Amino acid sequence: MAVKITKGNFNEYGAVKKGNEVTFTFVAPMLKESQILLYDKNTFELKHTITVPCEYRIGKVFSISISGYKWNHLCYLLSCDGKVFLDNYAKS
Repeated sequence: MAVKITKGNFNEYGAVKKGNEVTFTFVAPMLKESQILLYDKNTFELKHTITVPCEYRIGKVFSISISGYKWNHLCYLLSCDGKVFLDNYAKS
């Protein structure tokens, strides 16, 4: 399955999975491009870096929907201006 990236809906903070799509909505400390860093859950090896365009932002809130990954095998961190941080709204 090909990876598909679209603007999120800003409805709920954190990572919300529906089917094969996950919508990430988060507050970034800077108003620049942010990244979602996807790691293998078992090895914690970085697998994918997804840049979230500024167009997917309202104020300091970013929202992006992504499909096409095997989400059960991945976990994530956020990055902005080279600083990596936890999503304050992440759920286990």
